[in-house]
Amino acid sequence: MEYFFSLIDHYTELRKLSTDNKNSIKNSSDNVLNNNTQQNNINTSLSRNDIYKLLNSLYLLLKEVDKHSPSPYLLNLILSWEDKTLLEIILDVKTGNTESHQLLKMLLH
Repeated sequence: MEYFFSLIDHYTELRKLSTDNKNSIKNSSDNVLNNNTQQNNINTSLSRNDIYKLLNSLYLLLKEVDKHSPSPYLLNLILSWEDKTLLEIILDVKTGNTESHQLLKMLLH
């Protein structure tokens, strides 16, 4: 859990940096990830809502630091399913037409 909170803190710091510092942002992101990879403890006291907030923070972080990755798109799609039933999610995957849906369909084929 500490890992996710450090990512959120790191995201906040990244937003404050100017766009001229892209290389330092990348290095800083790598350092945060490397420093926290050994912390694999899962805090089971988190609520479902807390977990979705963490996913949203990760989505925002990835959207800023890894703009060419499919990860932010897929996380955004997952976040849109927060209040849907399994049937609604299946129908959404089948009929959705956003960029995220198109990416998911392409990855599944």
